[in-house]
Amino acid sequence: MIEKPTVLILGAGASVPYGFPSGRGLKQIILKSLGTSGIMNLRQIMKDLGFEPSIVESFRNDLFYSGWSSVDAFLEYRPKFIEIGKLAIALLLFPFELEDKIFKEKDSENSWYHHLFEKLKTNFDSFDKNKISIITFNYDRSVEHFLFTH
Repeated sequence: MIEKPTVLILGAGASVPYGFPSGRGLKQIILKSLGTSGIMNLRQIMKDLGFEPSIVESFRNDLFYSGWSSVDAFLEYRPKFIEIGKLAIALLLFPFELEDKIFKEKDSENSWYHHLFEKLKTNFDSFDKNKISIITFNYDRSVEHFLFTH
């Protein structure tokens, strides 16, 4: 049980050991998927969802030339792209949500998710007495899924 008040602040690097891309990596995946060599044809999906091709092209070009290392940093200063940016992030992170990577036991000694869970362990009636808060800037749901599934 965690008895000392503790706050964890998580960024994109927190889920990299579980197969998720870093912020910079996600930006590259989005750019490739809006081009011709991505893991999915994001350009076509955006069109099918009603985004004008000119908006999709503008998003891709502005992101490419922005100089920001992550999509979320870019979106902070380009609010007109928030809807399309969030959709791109959600669609492209989904294929990385693989339970066998999140719950892998072979590396549990090096898994901070497992380590955190071990620290939280107590009986069911006392679990809510753990003094921990988690602030996450991640778009993936891996730590929440891990904790709620265990």
